[in-house]
Amino acid sequence: MSTVAEFLIVPWELATQIGDRPAMIVQRVAQLTEFKNSGIKLEGKQWVFNSYEQWQEDHFPFLGLTTIRTILVALSNAGVIETMRTSGSSRRKYYRCLVNPRSP
Repeated sequence: MSTVAEFLIVPWELATQIGDRPAMIVQRVAQLTEFKNSGIKLEGKQWVFNSYEQWQEDHFPFLGLTTIRTILVALSNAGVIETMRTSGSSRRKYYRCLVNPRSP
């Protein structure tokens, strides 16, 4: 279970605009980046990192890996979240919201 929150409350306006599952993921990325100890500050911005498996295990055990991957890629392509990989051999992927999920 996530140490950030056991409950995930999603604004219905956001869920109506982008769908319930994408809204859940956007909300969780936003929550995680609000806590300084749950991510990292890069380029002056707060980012959170997880593998697809970590997203599933820690935050979305009710979603399949393919669903999580598909939603994260679609959100990135739509400009709702930003993703980044640091230079070097690390395959770690970082995420941050580009929208405020509380005010769609």
